[in-house]
Amino acid sequence: MIVPIELVNTSNIKYDITIDALPSLHFDTNVVIVTNPTVSGYHLQTLLKKISATTLNVVTIPDGEEYKTLETVENILNACFEHKLDRKSLLIAFGGGVIGDMTGFTASLYQRGIDFIQIPTTLLSQVDASVGGKTGVNNKYGKNLIGAFYQPNAVYIDPLFLETLPPREFAAGVAEVVKMAVMFDKDFFHYLQGADLNNVDTIKEMIAK
Repeated sequence: MIVPIELVNTSNIKYDITIDALPSLHFDTNVVIVTNPTVSGYHLQTLLKKISATTLNVVTIPDGEEYKTLETVENILNACFEHKLDRKSLLIAFGGGVIGDMTGFTASLYQRGIDFIQIPTTLLSQVDASVGGKTGVNNKYGKNLIGAFYQPNAVYIDPLFLETLPPREFAAGVAEVVKMAVMFDKDFFHYLQGADLNNVDTIKEMIAK
């Protein structure tokens, strides 16, 4: 399933959201994957088998909202310089919302902006955080107060990544879907009431909505 996104109020930016098994991806450029130890431990080898690039490196940052800071973004930027990324290079956000927000923000800053793609691994990031271009970090004054709107070039959503998601985090994603259904799509809300929320096809429908 491919959902085309067109943002008419942001310079007519267009990109696709692919909701299916992760395809093989080839990039004729230098690529850095940004992830955390949890996602890396479960899924990094699966991702690496799907990607080919001129050079391919992995930057692993600590897991948790408390690390969503300018200091962490600076560490990612330094890694980009160390791996000799240029303006044609690519960042890949491989994780949940924290990874996506910081990778997108880093992409917006590095050499005044390079491409990035989202491969979200939590239901909440698949239905919300990976789409729309909101990027940024927290500081002592509040959450997401430093950031930018910076759109990904593509989003690849593989529901199989959710198999290792803790029940509490899966429930958080379902809650977001239900909230949006109550507000904007009552028919879909009624559908959810009788659906098997652990079924892959149901999950794809939730994400697509």
